[in-house]
Amino acid sequence: MGKMKNIKNPIFAIDFEGSRKIGIVEYGIAEITNGTISACSTGICAPRTTISIADSKLFDITTTQAQAFPPFETHLQQFCHMRKRGVFMAHNAIAEDTMLRDALPASPIVENPLTKRNCSTWGPYIDSCVLAKTLFKLNSAKLSDVIDVFQLQNQLDEFAQQYCPTNRRKYHCALYDAIASALILIKICSFDGFEDVSLEWLLKYSNQSQDSQQALL
Repeated sequence: MGKMKNIKNPIFAIDFEGSRKIGIVEYGIAEITNGTISACSTGICAPRTTISIADSKLFDITTTQAQAFPPFETHLQQFCHMRKRGVFMAHNAIAEDTMLRDALPASPIVENPLTKRNCSTWGPYIDSCVLAKTLFKLNSAKLSDVIDVFQLQNQLDEFAQQYCPTNRRKYHCALYDAIASALILIKICSFDGFEDVSLEWLLKYSNQSQDSQQALL
């Protein structure tokens, strides 16, 4: 595993299960420090409305199960605190950013690590999907496919056994997916030629278009 020696601040791999309609019904967080996963947390959250049968089958959470927990908004202080400490990452970060902004449009005032100016946005994000697709020209950047290509399944299952609830150790479970995203980033930073990457470099190459990249620089 790479040490990410040039990255001093923590990186928080996040994943949400839910949608803009029903809100976030499960969150997962895998913290990366010194090139490894150092802490994880997860929780189920009450939906805004009834979870459809299709959604319930996808992430294996029913309306009744989710309604037993507080809504995601009760966890926002945790996300604000993380954003003050470091940066977020996700696999296809647009989805996580959209749902997070639906819950709270603006983050606390923090420094943008690219522009070095204060901002009140949850991003910029590191995106393991974009990095895998851009840097390695994979036929599919689907989370499970990247895990297979990088031969990370055994490590993912080991971390899942340590951190994930017993019935949430599979894809489309928030913490499992967050850990998968974190392991992809750690693996990328361990390859020859990537050992000395900086946070700024990862953020720059995580942008999905030249226009969005230029807007951050």
